[in-house]
Amino acid sequence: MVAPRSIYCAYCGELTERPTRDHVVPSTLWGGRGFRPQHSVIVPACERCQQDYDCEAEYFRNCIVAMIDRNSHPVSERVLTNSVIRSLERSSRAVAELFRGYRLLPRTTPSGIVTEVSPGFQIHLGRINRVIEKIVRGIYYYKSGSKLPAEYGVGVYEGNGFWEDEQTQALITAMSPIEHQGDDVFTCRYVRDNADPNRIAWLLSFYGRIGFFALTERIVVQEPEGIVQ
Repeated sequence: MVAPRSIYCAYCGELTERPTRDHVVPSTLWGGRGFRPQHSVIVPACERCQQDYDCEAEYFRNCIVAMIDRNSHPVSERVLTNSVIRSLERSSRAVAELFRGYRLLPRTTPSGIVTEVSPGFQIHLGRINRVIEKIVRGIYYYKSGSKLPAEYGVGVYEGNGFWEDEQTQALITAMSPIEHQGDDVFTCRYVRDNADPNRIAWLLSFYGRIGFFALTERIVVQEPEGIVQ
């Protein structure tokens, strides 16, 4: 009998005797196992990290797909009409999670004229950002061969409000060429800080329409204030 080979988890860094092969980018974005891209980014993970992150994959997929206009992307449309609808049909919890804060919102032109009213819902950004953080940590491990150092964290910023900023555009211009996984279902670009190779700016895109900006940087620990007598 061959003894299990211990290996470090790509996410938490703990040594595990039974590592799983984790798909860094959730395969649910393609509609499940049968539609996975040929070259997926896979890293070793402990069972705890695998389960913790898998719990968020369905919610992440449902939200990302729901934010895209109908018939604007062939894969997202297939995922919507099959995987997303099936998950909502079989789980009232998934319905409640996706349509949290559901309301009708007006759509306006740049001049302020209301053109139509469309449904909107409140996204749990903490859960969305957790998946983005997982993807960043997984890609970091895949490219460097080791987990992100413990003294570094991952900050996630949704793609609204700052894309046209000159500094942001300059940073994006300096990033690596676009790397694809499954065509434009998922793309990634990044650039390292010359002074600190672990400080990395990341640009992640889903279905060519939903973008997230992330930054891995050293965690600043606030020293407790002294007690004045």
